[in-house]
Amino acid sequence: MTPIVKYGTSTLTHGTLGDTTDFEYNGVHRYIHTVTIDNLEPSTVYYYQVGSGNGMSKKIYQFKSFPKGNNFPLKVCAFGDLGYLNGTSIPYLIQAAQRGDFDMIIHIGDIAYDLHTNNGERGDLYMNELEPLFSLSFSKSF
Repeated sequence: MTPIVKYGTSTLTHGTLGDTTDFEYNGVHRYIHTVTIDNLEPSTVYYYQVGSGNGMSKKIYQFKSFPKGNNFPLKVCAFGDLGYLNGTSIPYLIQAAQRGDFDMIIHIGDIAYDLHTNNGERGDLYMNELEPLFSLSFSKSF
């Protein structure tokens, strides 16, 4: 299962393949998909869709590339130790992302200690709940 990201500035005309890492915990397999997109234009909004040969995501996401050079203001959201069951700050983080309060997120780790619970279903719920924080999605027709 090779991951792919289709992307572009107005249409999804480009595609980049990535790698998948399979890991197992107590007999449950989970996957980390990694795709790197090179040669992006600075200060440009890109639209993208993720998937594999098995199908693409229903949502189209967006991000804005950093400005040219290395001397520009940057608003960073850094957090960690955020569990699924008592993640009371999740709605506030999502609202801040939707308002554009930061340009980048650094998750310092120690996420939900029990992602493996119910054969990994709790981990899936956790990641699905945080999806609006990690990437803003919207409807766009091409």
